[in-house]
Order: sequence, then structure tokens, then C-alpha cells
Amino acid sequence: MNPLQLKHFKNELFDAVFEDIYGYEDLYKISKNGEIWSCLYKIIMIPHLSYRNNRCYYKIILSHTGISHHFSIHRL
Repeated sequence: MNPLQLKHFKNELFDAVFEDIYGYEDLYKISKNGEIWSCLYKIIMIPHLSYRNNRCYYKIILSHTGISHHFSIHRL
């Protein structure tokens, strides 16, 4: 497999695992197991734990046009 074919293959695998987040297309992607990918920085983002009503949730902060919003991973 030449380098161009390998790059195309890796992109297909990435697209099969990660999907765009509605409202944050081309900025963030999410996998089925809750990993958030930042397209800008090319990293997996680390969620933080949030406690509410004796329950524990993983939350992430997503930013778009300078405005940040908190989201529960299970809601995305």
C-alpha cells in the first residue's frame, strides 16, 4: 500500500468511527463510545465529571464563535 492509499484508508477508518456533532460540524466529532475529537487541535478531548442529583455525568465544553457551552457526553 503506497502512502497515499494508506492516508485515504486511515481517513475512511476515522470517518467510520467519528461523526460530526450537530451545530459544531467541522469543529468537533464524537465516537460511539463518547470520545470527543477536536478538529482544530487534532486531539481527543478529556471530559470532566459532574455530579447532580446523586448521579455522575461526564461533561465537555464545546466552543463555537467564541461562545462556550457545557454538554453531557450521553446527550451528544
